[in-house]
Amino acid sequence: MLENSSEAGTTRDIVSVSFHHKGKKILIQDTAGLRRPGKITKETIESFSVIRTEQALKNSDIAVLVIDAVEGLVALDANILGEAKEWGKGIVLAVNKIDEIKEDKDEYIAKTIWQLQSKLNFAPWLPVVFISAQNEENINSLLNQVVAAFESRNTVIDEKTLNEITEHLRNKNSQLAGLTRMTQKSVNPPTFELKFKGNRVPHKTQIRYIENIIRDVFPMSGTPIFLDLAIKKDERTKIRK
Repeated sequence: MLENSSEAGTTRDIVSVSFHHKGKKILIQDTAGLRRPGKITKETIESFSVIRTEQALKNSDIAVLVIDAVEGLVALDANILGEAKEWGKGIVLAVNKIDEIKEDKDEYIAKTIWQLQSKLNFAPWLPVVFISAQNEENINSLLNQVVAAFESRNTVIDEKTLNEITEHLRNKNSQLAGLTRMTQKSVNPPTFELKFKGNRVPHKTQIRYIENIIRDVFPMSGTPIFLDLAIKKDERTKIRK
């Protein structure tokens, strides 16, 4: 989601453009920048642009969220990222207007990454690119991350490797001794089914541990992964990561 104006909310129409990058056809939908909820009323034209923006996000594979380098990440940005993650979308975070930063750029980038990691600990796999739309700085790097996120979303882990990961989990973590099988159900985003002895439900910290081990082997940058717990034949619990 990219803004055409320096003020969020002033670009109401969705602008679409397609091109090729690294052999991949990319369709970008440049949507309206979302302003704070208190500034939007149901009677305004802008309220319809919010609906269109949300619909575009739901129909996309990758969401590029552009935040202001000076303003930083605000609660609304974090909420949008959370929604994109719940919908299973790939995400790339672009910190725009890096050209307006007066302090040392390396120090600013290091500080900003640390702050983002603290605020976005629910998505440690989220890539961050520092750009200047005005000067077209690092735009190629941003597109590279978009392609990488798409490829990550289509990662297929073979059965042999999944069996090895399962065995590693059982041997290294006693609380996961009851894990009997892990299979990949689908891609875009990668979704895995976990089966446990006696329909035992592992603690959420163990689910996070499983995700970390999977990502140690396949980092899958820029995409959430879903873990389904096969608790009963007709009832499954989906854990979204």
